[in-house]
Amino acid sequence: MSNTDRLHTADEEDPDRQETHWHGYNEQDEEQDEEPSDAPLERLNRDIDKLIRGEYQAPHLRGYLIPKLDNGVRPLAIPPAYDRVLQRALAQILTPALEKLMYLHSHGYRPGRSRMTARYDIQAAWRAGYRWVYESDIEDFFDSVNLQRLRDRLAAIYGDDPLVNAIIGWMSADVQFQNETIQRKNGLPQGAPLSPLMANLMLDDFDSDMEKAGFYLIRFADDCVPRRRTGGRSPPCGYAA
Repeated sequence: MSNTDRLHTADEEDPDRQETHWHGYNEQDEEQDEEPSDAPLERLNRDIDKLIRGEYQAPHLRGYLIPKLDNGVRPLAIPPAYDRVLQRALAQILTPALEKLMYLHSHGYRPGRSRMTARYDIQAAWRAGYRWVYESDIEDFFDSVNLQRLRDRLAAIYGDDPLVNAIIGWMSADVQFQNETIQRKNGLPQGAPLSPLMANLMLDDFDSDMEKAGFYLIRFADDCVPRRRTGGRSPPCGYAA
């Protein structure tokens, strides 16, 4: 059973719990998660030093189930507040450099981009004659990311920088849910500030491969719209993906 399934079935086995537990993340939950600290800036500086030395240990994540509009639930795995601050600080440092590597037509979780810029990109592609469309999304992408491949991708960019181990530690952190600790070997935690950046880093390879296969790919997070001017004799889009 996958980590996501365990988060789902924990409440599905008891329908009454669906109405009373894990309906969202709120300030009371955060207060219970936090360790006492009278000097948060001092703690941040200590944690940054640990990151640089390769000694930082990612804390456990807290699991939540958030209701979706389709009557399902979305599992979140959220770090404590002090750790979120640290992840956001690192994301601000990494994002400008990684942005230079990203595919031109990806729009999710990127500075200055949104669903509206994806819409304009699709309209521009239509005007340019790309009339063959294959709308798709990558099923369970966040939960299925191979962390060894992510490590290899980070190592190709940053070498033996200790931040590589720190990022993998964050992405593989255990989840505490209903008095149970769920160990994770793969997947990106939805709720961790670094996860969107790591998702785009992994999906950038997909973008490049689809472009090489002859598709004009427009992507927002794990939803994508590959387009072609004609059907042609090249491999079908689903096969190429």
